[in-house]
Amino acid sequence: MKKRVLALLMVCTMAATLIAGCGSSSSSSTESTEAEESAAETEEAEESADASEETEIVEIAEPITLKLATAKSPGAVIYETTVYVAEQLEERSGGMITCEVYASGSLLKDSDMQDGIADGIADLGFCGIGFMSGSIPEIGAVALMGVYSDEETYWETMESEGGIYDYLEEKSIEKLGLRILNWIDIGGTNCFMYIGDPIHELEDLDGVRVRVPNTTLASAVEAMGGVPVTMETADTYTAMQSGLVDAVWVGVGSAVANGFQELVTSVTDMCFGYNDSEGIIVSETTYQSWPEDVRNLVDEVCADGYQFSKDYMENYKEEVLTKLATEYDNIEEVYSMTEDELAPLQELIAENQLETFKSDCGEDVYNEVMDIIAKFE
Repeated sequence: MKKRVLALLMVCTMAATLIAGCGSSSSSSTESTEAEESAAETEEAEESADASEETEIVEIAEPITLKLATAKSPGAVIYETTVYVAEQLEERSGGMITCEVYASGSLLKDSDMQDGIADGIADLGFCGIGFMSGSIPEIGAVALMGVYSDEETYWETMESEGGIYDYLEEKSIEKLGLRILNWIDIGGTNCFMYIGDPIHELEDLDGVRVRVPNTTLASAVEAMGGVPVTMETADTYTAMQSGLVDAVWVGVGSAVANGFQELVTSVTDMCFGYNDSEGIIVSETTYQSWPEDVRNLVDEVCADGYQFSKDYMENYKEEVLTKLATEYDNIEEVYSMTEDELAPLQELIAENQLETFKSDCGEDVYNEVMDIIAKFE
């Protein structure tokens, strides 16, 4: 770029000299000097701009290696966020932090993540926090479907000071000794992928065996007449191949990242929530053992990782549904339920979700969460 600018200036200078023809040598010399000065100024401005775009390096006193684990595979937003965080930690530390990424459950599956992080098998876990609901049932508040009045209210309830995220981060440290460093936006659970005809109404779900990742979604499937089968993401593809399950109900981030699109014959867009409980966790013992400079950088990069996931998911739903409709011959139809079709399901699910949540948490915890939700409605 700099050479092209300088060359252009030299051409302009030569042209000016030829046009001047009989002009004095002092005039030519002046023009040449001005051109050189202009070129120098341009080069300085570009160097300054380049410098401002360079990553600011945070001084880390001692080198450290961190293991980052996720059960997700390339293409899934959680996997992409894991890679982003790893790259940013290495780059912003000037190489003083080295990150080893273990993906696709190669080190820890989601169901192993809680104990694996606590035991130090990995330092950072990028995972479905819903698997921690056995120990922290309150965590189901993130994924309650049909409960929040609209998407704007949902995010305000999650992200505001004194909101659901703050509440759950405190509970996680208190009950499990695990710090939720930040969250990951994976979108709502909206892609119902089925080896069968598209779902248009409640009766179409009767008896359908649906793989689900947790009890919250299992209760929703059961309320709609389906048969929930709880299992790991990593085991689901073979379960569908063998006929153990007929369908999966997943977010768009998982719709094309796990191979399900190769097996199903229909996809129905049916969404009653806005996000699921996915995040970045670390053992509080591990976190406190890091030097302050490492803790601060990890906090900063994980916050940026949350924003990365939100940016990644923007318009992603439409892109995935289009891809499913146009690139896979085995998928006969991609159907989006209308508001009128969703309404009876949403009412049914909202009632079911609150009943299940209250049963899982107990009345005191249930009331605490409802009080937080009420502040932002």
